[in-house]
Amino acid sequence: MTDKKMETQTPIQTQNPVIITPPPPEVPLLSKEGPSEVKPHHHITSWVALVIIATIAATTGYLLWAKSQEAWPFDFDGPWSEVKRIGSQSETAGWNICKNEAYGFEVKYPPNWKVWRVGAPEASVSSCEVGLRTAGFSPNLLELSLETIQQINVDVDSETVKTIEDYRAKHPEFFYFNEITRESTIDGQKLYWFGERLAITFYDGKMFRFSMIQNIDESTLNLFFSTFKFIKQTPKVNASNWNEYYYEDQFEIRYPTDFRFIDADDSGTYHNNFFPNDGIVMGTILFPDQKGTNLSSASISMARYDGYLTAEDCKLYRNVDKISKMTETETVEYEFYKATITGAAAGTKVTQYIYRLYNSNCFEISLDIRVGNIANYETGTVNEVDEDTILDQFKSILSTVGII
Repeated sequence: MTDKKMETQTPIQTQNPVIITPPPPEVPLLSKEGPSEVKPHHHITSWVALVIIATIAATTGYLLWAKSQEAWPFDFDGPWSEVKRIGSQSETAGWNICKNEAYGFEVKYPPNWKVWRVGAPEASVSSCEVGLRTAGFSPNLLELSLETIQQINVDVDSETVKTIEDYRAKHPEFFYFNEITRESTIDGQKLYWFGERLAITFYDGKMFRFSMIQNIDESTLNLFFSTFKFIKQTPKVNASNWNEYYYEDQFEIRYPTDFRFIDADDSGTYHNNFFPNDGIVMGTILFPDQKGTNLSSASISMARYDGYLTAEDCKLYRNVDKISKMTETETVEYEFYKATITGAAAGTKVTQYIYRLYNSNCFEISLDIRVGNIANYETGTVNEVDEDTILDQFKSILSTVGII
């Protein structure tokens, strides 16, 4: 039994051995019972894990980036482009808000800064609620020296200019001495830079001019711009062809071409001035005659107080010999203090609407309506005047008032 087993294991030798080429290795097939017969590939598993981790990291990074963009509406690539875009809501949460609805913008400014009326005779503390055409933002203009002053001015030109091309066509002289050095955006509008300290943009038919006085802190400026928003205004009366009255670059008003402006020196016109004392009449605008009605006259008088008044002082008005205080307000582009006086004289009803506008200086615009008693006219010769129509015309004129 043993000899036979040894015999079967002995290889057969030949004189000339034949070299046999081994067949190619068989590729193992997955059995229907599962992959347990195939050896695991640990390196493939590692690569899959790395791909998953990289995908998660990329997705997380994108979501964080997208979230940060929600808090940065200002695309600023000006001279401070190296400053990181850190204009998040949290960094300006404690800042004051300037909402200038009269000229269509809103912006935040640091809590230790103030809003200034910039212009003649000198800068003075103000507020955005009164509607400044030129608003300055600064810690304190009256105490800082020129070497340390910080100031950002926002100036709104109400002239109808929609694009940089319109502005170039209307004011070619500006471009003789200034050229655009770069462009960026602010609240979705293109911002044109002229050097490092002046930039302009256009929105809703108006031009917005930004001027930066020396020593502005770069990060503060970036945050200031990041909070700037335009306010879409409701369409106003089309006063582009109306006449204009200006007072020393401080006050402006427009009125229809069929109305007449009477200078304050004209003694033949009744000018109203409701200041308790020292008020100065600037002029009066007369409504056109309304023939066939019982309207005796309708006029708008404008007055000012040149001395210093507080906001509370600006509310005081004279009603015959009595001094009263305005308790009402009404917003017609600006927020006005308001009072109404009614009376009668020689069979004529007199209604006077007094509007005061305070911006360090105190300006008064008053409407005077005098209506005759219809019973004093021959029957059928005149109609009752519509006083509401006169009041609506006055409000349209009032909406054109601007203080600088």
